[in-house]
Amino acid sequence: MAVPSNSLSHPAFEAFFDGLYGKNAHISPMNALDGLTTDTVSFSASNAPYTIWEIIGHIIFWQDWFEHLLKTGERRPVPHAEDGWPYEGGPKTQESLEAACTRLIKYTQDMEVQLLSPDMDLTQPKGDYATGFHVVQAAANHMSYHLGQIMLLRRMEGNYPPPSGGETW
Repeated sequence: MAVPSNSLSHPAFEAFFDGLYGKNAHISPMNALDGLTTDTVSFSASNAPYTIWEIIGHIIFWQDWFEHLLKTGERRPVPHAEDGWPYEGGPKTQESLEAACTRLIKYTQDMEVQLLSPDMDLTQPKGDYATGFHVVQAAANHMSYHLGQIMLLRRMEGNYPPPSGGETW
């Protein structure tokens, strides 16, 4: 029996929504980004390849890429790895930081709406992914991985837990 295209019981949905809402081993984007300032996202930890600001830009870039793939079934070419890291150093203003954080959170909300749409067929291949469910799983894993990096950098700079709380172990 085929899985309905928008079945909420599919493991890809469970992983995506766990990541979206910070369940199990995940932290929600809202909590990970809570209380950031231009100084905290510009912090360059010793031997860390990226700042929090650069990671936020990377997440946004690839989540946009995943969303495009889900909508169209077509991969947007990314010729060089550095193309996926569009932000440098830190934001110039608190407003630009807040706009980027809002964009990332809005992405997760938009994805939820799209995934629940009866028009979204996730059983078909999308680009070189076996199905749309695989794309959803990759998007969730990608976001969770990099949010974990953000939380580690926050700890390294003494900016943890975020105001909304977090695990201390």
